[in-house]
Amino acid sequence: MATNALDHDRLLKLPLETVPALMAQIAAAQSALAARLLSAEKKTEPEDELLDVEEAAQMLGVKKDWIYSRTRTLPFIVRLGRKLRYSKRGIEKYIKAQIAGGE
Repeated sequence: MATNALDHDRLLKLPLETVPALMAQIAAAQSALAARLLSAEKKTEPEDELLDVEEAAQMLGVKKDWIYSRTRTLPFIVRLGRKLRYSKRGIEKYIKAQIAGGE
C-alpha cells in the first residue's frame, strides 16, 4: 500500500493547481494516523489504580507511619486536594527500582 500511496513520479506530474488540495488531504491523513498511533499506545499501557494508605502499606510491606513520614520523598504519592493517594503502578515501579538498586 505504501508503494502505491507514494508514487513520486506521479506526484511530480500533478498539475500545480491540485497540489494545495492534495497537501491538505495528506495533512489530514497524517493527523488521523498519528491519533491512531497515540490511542494504540494508551491502550497498551495498563490502567493505574489509586490506593489508600492501608493498601499502599500492605503492598510495600511497611506500616502506614513509614509512608506518612516519607510523603515528601516517595515518587508514587498523588495529592487530591488535602487527601493523599498512592499510585499502584508507581509503587510497582518503586519496588522494582529498590530491588534493582539493592536498598
